[in-house]
Amino acid sequence: MNAAYRNDIDGLRGFSVLMVMLFHTESRLLAGGYVGVDVFFVISGFVITRMILSDTAQGRFSIVGFFERRVRRLMPAMVLLIATVYVVGWFVVMPASYGILGGSVAAQSIFLSNMFFWRYVGNYFEPVPEIQPLLHTWSLSVEEQFYIFFPFLCFLLLRRRGYWLQMAVLALGCLSLILSVAGVGVAPTLSFYAMPSRVWELMLGAWCALRFRDRGVGAGAASFLSVAGIVAILGSAIFFTEATPFPGAWALLPALGTAAFLVAGERQPGIADGLAGRVGNVANAVLVWRPLVFTGQISYSLYLWHWPVFSLLAHHVLVRPLSVAEEVLAWAAIIGMAVLSWRFIERPFRKPGGVLSRRWLFGVAILVTAGLFAAGQHAFVNSGYSERFPGLAAMHEDLSGQGVPLAVDPLGPQCFLEAYDDWDPEACRLTAKGGIPTLLWGDSYAMHYSPGFQMAAEGNPLTVYQFTSASCAAALDFNTFRRPLCARLWERVPEIVRQQDIRIVVMSSNWFVYLRRGLLEYRQITDTIAALRRSGVEVLMVGQSPLFDFVTPVERRYQLEHRKDDGAGTGRLRSALAFGPELPERLSAAGAGAHYFDPLPGFCDGSECLFYDDGYYLFFDPGHFSHVGAARVVAAMMERLGPVVDRLRGDR
Repeated sequence: MNAAYRNDIDGLRGFSVLMVMLFHTESRLLAGGYVGVDVFFVISGFVITRMILSDTAQGRFSIVGFFERRVRRLMPAMVLLIATVYVVGWFVVMPASYGILGGSVAAQSIFLSNMFFWRYVGNYFEPVPEIQPLLHTWSLSVEEQFYIFFPFLCFLLLRRRGYWLQMAVLALGCLSLILSVAGVGVAPTLSFYAMPSRVWELMLGAWCALRFRDRGVGAGAASFLSVAGIVAILGSAIFFTEATPFPGAWALLPALGTAAFLVAGERQPGIADGLAGRVGNVANAVLVWRPLVFTGQISYSLYLWHWPVFSLLAHHVLVRPLSVAEEVLAWAAIIGMAVLSWRFIERPFRKPGGVLSRRWLFGVAILVTAGLFAAGQHAFVNSGYSERFPGLAAMHEDLSGQGVPLAVDPLGPQCFLEAYDDWDPEACRLTAKGGIPTLLWGDSYAMHYSPGFQMAAEGNPLTVYQFTSASCAAALDFNTFRRPLCARLWERVPEIVRQQDIRIVVMSSNWFVYLRRGLLEYRQITDTIAALRRSGVEVLMVGQSPLFDFVTPVERRYQLEHRKDDGAGTGRLRSALAFGPELPERLSAAGAGAHYFDPLPGFCDGSECLFYDDGYYLFFDPGHFSHVGAARVVAAMMERLGPVVDRLRGDR
């Protein structure tokens, strides 16, 4: 069997990398463009298996030869990218982010960046991970981990009968798919990054190569499969969003679409020979368009360079969202660097015996890997070398001097719960007795208001009790496999309302994250408010507080003041919001049955919000208020509650 070149696969690669790049633009031009990575996974499994089958048929397959080809194909361009980002980052990336950047360099050098980002960065779709220039390498680590074990599987089973390899690939793929579907509910972030829950996509491509290695499909079936495949891929890219539970069952749509396309082109006239003008089926014929094929040929370098350019420019150089003109220039720079990388790095190294002999290649690869690992790890353990930025240490001391807490909860674990039995109403009372009994309820984005209530305790007409727990949205029916405690805690809310004679419930959460991840629906918020109102309780729903894309407000202040941005000389510093105007609007609609309070107007002007004002930090991390910030919000909150308080006082 000869693994003939198929230019429609390069066309599909080009199509996929463009989907990913459009997803990563500032305006998210393609909401589900991230599925381009899943397309790549299936293609990789298919192409690698075809290559192994071809080499085996010609009696030249070897494990050492396989790894040599992978090193030549992947490592040179990757090393150039990592080294460039590491050096550029030295000058523009702040210490907290540079430490993580160093850790990701070390992790990627040993093919583990996916697990590093799971452990130290978290959910791929949230604002803070976007500041990491090497975040996109997680998918390359998944593929590299696949390349470590898959050739051994082929070597063992192809010597017997190809049937056994086909069955082994099918079994492993099914197990991985089951793990992926289950993982989306139990551990969604781990399921997103981890190879075991992703490898089914590579196995799907491998199975297609094995199943159709000696045969294609009929012309009619090929046309149908090719069109259906592209429709499935494009439909996923258009209609999926960051809230789509992913990968899991939803990943089947782009993955099966890719598989259908690959099968449709196998052993078809014109494709197998790489002749664009003789392709018989519709979609494959479109994807052999020469510019798209060339985009596919440089897709690896495009993928490598696109995200570091976007991330470094927006989050570390300009420290603001890119304008349309800046995005166009960034695209031009990315394409230029990708073409140069492909022409002068990828192509020369790809040929066996070209730039380096096998022995020298492996020796240099080991030395380079060791060097990258050492450099990255040193930056990681040294917290990003804060001494690079004179004056930053003094700013950190300024933060400490304001008494801004390092931990979120000033009352301790009995009020920020891990078990209901720990809750003590008296220990969790924020203000004096004798006021209107009020329950502050939700996650850490409810609890961060507690210092504000404490600071306003004197003369406060409310007796406020805190009942909060990490990662638990303020909705009575909120339930997630990741935090089963939430359901057990929240079922006690009606009981607490009765026992403490609660008259007002203040419900607040990090609504943005729950809604974006698909863990919460607006309907649940509305239903919760209705249930509380039926029990005779007044409800104050607090909308989404500001969320930023920085790691610490101190470092963002340093960036803005040293770049002489607007506001740097006035002592009022703003940073871009991580969400658009549609979120507050929809939350306000969901909270129509309650007294709705939006904290954004007190801090935000359009898409930017104050985080530092007149010598005080209003936040101590990307989303939680400091004491000063909490006091400001609570003062405005009390004004909103004024008529409610007056009425309840009249009823007593």
